[in-house]
Amino acid sequence: IVDKTAFIYFSNARYCVYASFVVPLYFDMNIFYNQTTLTMRKSYFFFFTALVIGLCSCTCNESYKDLLTYFKSSNALIEGDYNQLLLVVSNDMQSSNAQMYCLERDSASAPWQLVIDKQPVFLGKNGLNTYENRVEGDKTTPLGLYDLSLVFGWPLDIDHFKMPFVEITPDMYWSGKEDSTYNLLVRDTTGIYGKESEHLMDYPELYRYFVVIDYNPECVHGKGSAIFMHCSGTNPYTAGCVAYPEAQLREVLQWLDETKQPKIFIGYKALR
Repeated sequence: IVDKTAFIYFSNARYCVYASFVVPLYFDMNIFYNQTTLTMRKSYFFFFTALVIGLCSCTCNESYKDLLTYFKSSNALIEGDYNQLLLVVSNDMQSSNAQMYCLERDSASAPWQLVIDKQPVFLGKNGLNTYENRVEGDKTTPLGLYDLSLVFGWPLDIDHFKMPFVEITPDMYWSGKEDSTYNLLVRDTTGIYGKESEHLMDYPELYRYFVVIDYNPECVHGKGSAIFMHCSGTNPYTAGCVAYPEAQLREVLQWLDETKQPKIFIGYKALR
């Protein structure tokens, strides 16, 4: 387990470099404003706009590489044989908002490539937490690196997935009981799991599609259960999962490939 301070990230230096170039250019343009024709002014304007857009684009495209470098250097993100990665990064430990990058590579020795650029996702209502401090029901999303295993969906949605797919049925619960079934999928027609567990069909909007985040695979009672990446609802937060709009989530789930051993990394960066 990595101490939570290892998830902090500072990356504002490049903005200072850009500013040192762009701001003087702005003042140079302002000085010559009264000495130029309307046509030349328009040319300056379009050149300046294109320059700023170009610099911002470079920043966005490079940011995921900076994040990977930092999290690896702090030992928060451990490299392995997995070749697909959902990189989820929040601004701080208390925030329920984060950005997600979808990355892929050809092999463990190959560089990561950006497949889907940063997209907004929701986290737990109370932000993030470490495994040591997490408890059932605290409405936090766990920090760390986890396998992505099973994709769940409602009937007739099995097509086009490259991950093991489970069709949700009325007898499915994700157990929260203090016994050997804790944090596992169970089938129950008696109702004994109803009070302490999640009945998957009770959440048709959120669980239209979801993929299991293999948090707490040892099934330690009290450390949290039913951590998924699922469809977002009306609230800008979750009870501890990662949430993403349904259409975009379906696209990500169709991209995930079991043969590439996909994982999700959840961390945070501090802003100055």
